[in-house]
Amino acid sequence: MDDTDLTEKEAIRLKRRAVRRIKEIRQQAFAILGEEGADTQAAGPLWAELKALGKFEGRILYREARVALFVALRLHPKVVVRELRALRRIHTDRGDPAQYDSLSRMIDTHLHPDVLTFHSYSGTSFSHVDTAPVWQNVATVMAWLTKYGYESFLNSGTLLGVTRDGDFIAHDDDVDLAVMVPGTSVNQVARNWQALRETLAAANLLDAEQSSNEVLKTTLTGGFTLDLFPAWVIRSRVYVYPHTNAELTRSQVLPLGTCATTGLAIPRDPEAMLAINYGETWRTPDRLFVFPWRDAFAKFAAFRQATDENQRAAERARLPHKMSA
Repeated sequence: MDDTDLTEKEAIRLKRRAVRRIKEIRQQAFAILGEEGADTQAAGPLWAELKALGKFEGRILYREARVALFVALRLHPKVVVRELRALRRIHTDRGDPAQYDSLSRMIDTHLHPDVLTFHSYSGTSFSHVDTAPVWQNVATVMAWLTKYGYESFLNSGTLLGVTRDGDFIAHDDDVDLAVMVPGTSVNQVARNWQALRETLAAANLLDAEQSSNEVLKTTLTGGFTLDLFPAWVIRSRVYVYPHTNAELTRSQVLPLGTCATTGLAIPRDPEAMLAINYGETWRTPDRLFVFPWRDAFAKFAAFRQATDENQRAAERARLPHKMSA
């Protein structure tokens, strides 16, 4: 037996030891989630040890251990949602969906009454609140937009909730509106969107820190965030950032319809828009749905570039005022 054989045997032995330790960490992480009142401080050292075994991160045991530790430590909710989505697919493909279901229930029980969302580990979801005041606040914002000449309608997750469930989606934690922005070109729409941003800021309604150039944010009753997304029509085709990119005609969206539950404005054909936004399976609840932002960024590249340029121009215009102050 030569040195090469010994080296290979040693590598195999070390690999088996690492996999065995990953399995142990997974069991310990699951124990933390499953034990009422468990000391989650133990999760920190476990995650440090697991991270050092990162060469095995593609293994299911590793991924499940990482998810459990992230939940225990309230870290990286976006990563957890994506990983849970992947694990659900893997276990379903293997014919063992019960293993995923067990992990999902364990996480829900551990977090209760808080709820895992794509944005946070937050108790601020619609599952535990009276939604009537929130809807009233949404109506107030929509009326304010109308006053300044902007039609708006329920959009994305909010539109999905009222269409499918008759209310907000229980595990959702924000409100989505689309705002019709005038313009006959992408650049003109971007300039008018920038004008709305400045109008919101002047009225102290803009959360500038959380807003991006494309998505404007404000805060509603109960601490919920309201996201405003630009929508526009060019040559009778409808665009709603970031999901609808000329797939719908004007007549499918305008004139706006009325939500039977809330009395607020919705697209004329909400189901057509939901199919574009969420796919043909939109009627089936999926709390692990992750919007394909990378694809959306590519589809709306021209609009994103135009909004960036307009934001930079607005900042340059304010610069002399800052200097003189």
